[in-house]
Amino acid sequence: MSSRFVLGFLLSMSAFCFAETSVTEPAPAIKFRGYQNVTDELPFMGADWRVSFFQLAAIEAGRLDDDGPASLFMYNFFSFNYKIDDDQRFAVRPVFTISSPGTDKYDENLTRWKTTLDDAYVSYSRFNLPDVGPFGARMNFRVYLPTSEFSRNNGMITQLHPEYYLETSLGRYWGVELQFKGDYYVNSKRAYSFTTDSGDVIQTTNKETELESIIEARYRINRLFAFKPRILWHDEWYVSSPENNRPSRHNQEFAYGFGIEYRPTQSFNTTLQISNVMQTYPRRRREQIGQPNNNEIVALTNYRF
Repeated sequence: MSSRFVLGFLLSMSAFCFAETSVTEPAPAIKFRGYQNVTDELPFMGADWRVSFFQLAAIEAGRLDDDGPASLFMYNFFSFNYKIDDDQRFAVRPVFTISSPGTDKYDENLTRWKTTLDDAYVSYSRFNLPDVGPFGARMNFRVYLPTSEFSRNNGMITQLHPEYYLETSLGRYWGVELQFKGDYYVNSKRAYSFTTDSGDVIQTTNKETELESIIEARYRINRLFAFKPRILWHDEWYVSSPENNRPSRHNQEFAYGFGIEYRPTQSFNTTLQISNVMQTYPRRRREQIGQPNNNEIVALTNYRF
């Protein structure tokens, strides 16, 4: 997946649960528990086993003005969640993707619906870690398996993905969270090639590490809706391949945007996000922040059975 979908997959996917208090005037900064990332199970599951479904649907807004239709990309998984105790969760998540007909992010023209198996992973979550000043903390750790054709082709052995969250409330209606997400890829080879749908053969090197840093606020509008502005930095590092005359490289993106979350029940929530993504390194000529063709629209939906 590209960093833009990671943005949409690794960014964006958040919700806060604010606890009511009997105090008339809340303190300026009140720590809270129960923050739930949209891709995760609620911290307080009643049963030991729960099943949930998650979908990320993304489209590049700039392609909506093209002559032909823009391809809609959907990243989906069923999550089989096990409650170890009140603070720990374990999950197994088989993943699949769906792409609609149209022009995708690689400028490839898809003529039919396409469904592919993506990399499945196991996840461990730990809530209520030691506080950091006014912030409560939690973490996730994922181990990916090379179940997709793409990962088998590029020689991926595994992908390790730690996440660390710091969250606090700023009064009754506002909250803020810092998110730090990383990836480390273990591969059996440094370079690989693949063939596009149009028949072009592309040779490139493997990704070694990724780092995503996010600052996200949340304003509770009412019982059903919340407004969530955010900014993000995303870095990628690729290995070199002297045999193929490929140097190592580093890419960085900066993004800003906002989301509107709708949560009618504790079992269902969806968030519509609009973000503007700009490559900051290596810097592209004439690219300025806020260009309309860099806008992305992402919808994140989570349902617990």
